[in-house]
Amino acid sequence: MIFSASLIFVVLSTAYEVTSNIQNREKNQLYCAFSIYSNSKIIMTMKSLSGREMTFLHGIRSLAIMWIVLCHTYVLYWMKPLVNTNEYFNWIQKYTSMIPFGGYFAVDTFFLMSAMLLSLSFFRELDKSKRINIFGLYIKRYFRITVPMAACILFVLSFYYYVSNGPLWNFYMQIMVIDNCEKWWWTSLLYVSNYVNPGKICLTHFWYLIIDMQFYILSPIILYPIWRYQKIKWFTYPLILAIASISVIYVFLISMKHGLRISLISETVSERDFFIYYNILARIDSWMMGILTGFI
Repeated sequence: MIFSASLIFVVLSTAYEVTSNIQNREKNQLYCAFSIYSNSKIIMTMKSLSGREMTFLHGIRSLAIMWIVLCHTYVLYWMKPLVNTNEYFNWIQKYTSMIPFGGYFAVDTFFLMSAMLLSLSFFRELDKSKRINIFGLYIKRYFRITVPMAACILFVLSFYYYVSNGPLWNFYMQIMVIDNCEKWWWTSLLYVSNYVNPGKICLTHFWYLIIDMQFYILSPIILYPIWRYQKIKWFTYPLILAIASISVIYVFLISMKHGLRISLISETVSERDFFIYYNILARIDSWMMGILTGFI
């Protein structure tokens, strides 16, 4: 029903804009909000939409996401029926396997860029008006991320199972995706699923959005003191580095305490995901480096 309503909005909005263009009539931008015509031009344009846009970031994003996709392609091989399974596990132990598997660290690139852009926007607004509407920022961010996330969950629960077919598809879709989304969808929409049943996240790649939202919520507590005392260099730089060092200390201590291993085929993979991979404390170093980049 929701997807049908969205489709109706798209058709009506597109028809309104096209008709207005043909009749050379002034358009109401609100009625064009769902138009394929205007939105496709914005999405497909290669021109800068803002004078402050840092176009080089698009290249970094592209390289990082290609590395991440390559990494996950190789990681998922162990879930498939392979003729040469032993060869795969032997290859994992070689240094050359770090070329694709290094994509795990490429995710931190997005935390860094997110923090850099957030800090630039935050500092510019403070320089301009000396104040920030924190409640407004939270509301805008929540709906901007949550609405497409909710639509994605809805699609998974209603149509995704029927996109493909086969013994592996049916098994993994039901056990690893649909069952998790049916029971724990609300933890993703509340951005707590990395702590509430982290082994059953509805669509595991949501973990990045969840941690990024948690950083966003915490950002005013960190960014305002940095802006307020920006002229006191001996305070701001050590503050940023001290917060970033929390990640290194946390990962070291938690790995020693629980005997966690980095290996992809270790017996501590699930514990490592909970304590490190999905944990905000283990990601704060790259995020703070983004803050430092934006501050400089």
